[in-house]
Amino acid sequence: MPRVIQHFTKISAIPSAHELDSVNIVADHNIPGLEQLLGHLGEITALDGRSISRRDLLTADALLVRSVSRVDEVLLKDTPVRFVGSATAGHDHIDMEYLKSTGRHFALASGSNAQSVVEYVFAALAEIGATLDALCEGHSSLGVIGYGNVGQRLVSVARTLGISVLVYDPYIKQCPVSASFEQVMRCDVVSLHCALSQEGRFPSWHLLNRQVLTTLRPEQVLINAARGGIIDETALLERASRGGPSLIVDCWEGEPCISEALIEQASLATPHVAGYSKDGKWRGTQMLGEALTSFLRLEGGNAGIGLPSVSVQLGEHHSMAQAVRLLLEQVYDITTDDALLRRALRDSGGVERGRQFDRLRRDYRERRELFGAQLHCDAPSEWIACVAKAFQLERKDS
Repeated sequence: MPRVIQHFTKISAIPSAHELDSVNIVADHNIPGLEQLLGHLGEITALDGRSISRRDLLTADALLVRSVSRVDEVLLKDTPVRFVGSATAGHDHIDMEYLKSTGRHFALASGSNAQSVVEYVFAALAEIGATLDALCEGHSSLGVIGYGNVGQRLVSVARTLGISVLVYDPYIKQCPVSASFEQVMRCDVVSLHCALSQEGRFPSWHLLNRQVLTTLRPEQVLINAARGGIIDETALLERASRGGPSLIVDCWEGEPCISEALIEQASLATPHVAGYSKDGKWRGTQMLGEALTSFLRLEGGNAGIGLPSVSVQLGEHHSMAQAVRLLLEQVYDITTDDALLRRALRDSGGVERGRQFDRLRRDYRERRELFGAQLHCDAPSEWIACVAKAFQLERKDS
């Protein structure tokens, strides 16, 4: 399991569960496994993440959120909250300076949903014509922007499958396939996996601006499964209106009220669910549970409770791309997410559009990961070992 990133504070921890009648935890109700993994630590109040207010935290010791909750002075001022955990990879929704200045402890489940996002990318590529086939056969290249948890995992899987990959990340000096931003943007497929920032040496806000977008070729594929705001959507619409590239959009500017025009231009449009596998969410809850247990100075816990294993089958296939496609189809149908989003927003507008977007995320169906599944193969081939290694499948050959 990925290692939770914690920012330790100088204040005393919340008194442990042994010293309190109960630790009060307020959490986003979209975080799975709250009772199973954290119920032993105290009393849990699960709320709509976008609606959590200061009033909800007046007796709370710990706050657990996802990316829809803005955590800052407005939310936390004069509340007893001393532990904040985010079951997400990024923290652009967290005012880190405020938490630091007020002595609050912060934990982030970095990497918990990385595999989920990687499988989203491959599921999307499998739906865009022969894109996945061209990648696996060495006829085209994959460019990755951002070499954090998701980027590293994507590069590892892609290279194991023999795909040609280039990576741009100005913060990472040790990457075997590093390239310039311009080189990566010339790749046949460009996939975004960088954090969203408006400050610092290399801000990513509108990294793909009008000037960059005009250089894209019609036959390219552009994927945003990182954060809305990395692409200037106004400029993207202008570019798309002139034909291509193929757009796969999971993250949007202005969520939850997203652009209807961009949905119409996208080959695949989904409601910010690339990292929404049950496995990834469960992993995130486990990581926050471990961090909170440590903060409370307790031992043990329920972090070891896992999910049932997944089994997949592979019959006759004629290429590596076909094998990957057939396996992914058994755990995730990305076209369902695309259809549900388009249908939900077709007759909606304004605030109701935002409610529909949030509803799709809140009521998201169970989706498991291919990673680590048991593979039952009736027709072993030269590609099986490679695919099994890429997704760490447990082979059960007939």
